[in-house]
Amino acid sequence: MGVAPKPIVSLELGEEQVVRVLGSIDFICNGEFRSVLARAVDKGSKVTIDLSRAESLDSSAVHTLSSACKRAQALGVRFAVTGANEGILRVLQVSGLATMLGLSVLTLKSDEPEADKPDLRRQEWRITESVILADAEVIGSLRDLGLYAALESEIDDQSIAEIRVALTEALANALQHGSPEPGKSKIILRCLSCPKAFVIEVMDEGPGISQPTPDDSGSLLNEAGLGLRLMHAMMDEVEFRLSGNGGFVRMLKWLRDDYQDLEV
Repeated sequence: MGVAPKPIVSLELGEEQVVRVLGSIDFICNGEFRSVLARAVDKGSKVTIDLSRAESLDSSAVHTLSSACKRAQALGVRFAVTGANEGILRVLQVSGLATMLGLSVLTLKSDEPEADKPDLRRQEWRITESVILADAEVIGSLRDLGLYAALESEIDDQSIAEIRVALTEALANALQHGSPEPGKSKIILRCLSCPKAFVIEVMDEGPGISQPTPDDSGSLLNEAGLGLRLMHAMMDEVEFRLSGNGGFVRMLKWLRDDYQDLEV
């Protein structure tokens, strides 16, 4: 599994409007997704979102889906999502949208601390660090650098997909909440890998945002809260911290070969 190219969102018109998604939809390209969904809902009595070739959705894409679903219901348009992979189903379930769409329910990983974790203190770490000025035009390149680091660590495909979602949310938060001077504020991405774990650290120059409170009600969270909730759901450990220099988030993913599989 490589770093995905620019996503493609297509609309097939007819008795049924079919929106097909190829690749990953995130805050960088969500505008096109929103536009195509709006056209589909406005044109027919039934809209199907085919995600069979989609890799991942972030919180902005989930909110776009939610808004389109609510508009379809208001207009009497049947609205369905098909072909979602397990990772996307997890994202939809964490958001509460899976219930709204009548999709199958998965068993999500527990928030309880787990015992007998590998000792990381004596591991040999491979570390890469990248710095950009906070700019929506280049944030995708920083995200891809993080994914390349994960790929070089020989992480399994499911974990790569989960890391992509969590990393996208962390960078979106850094861009939107941690960059008081767009185009001048710095965003730093550090990736650390060893045979037992892969770690992402994102640092920015803003005030940061507080950690989300657990929400088991199944209700759709606001976009910022949902992004943070997704980071917790996709990674095995997440730590937020504020310092005099800005916000900091560290996210850890245990490597499946060296640690017990998490139940999903």
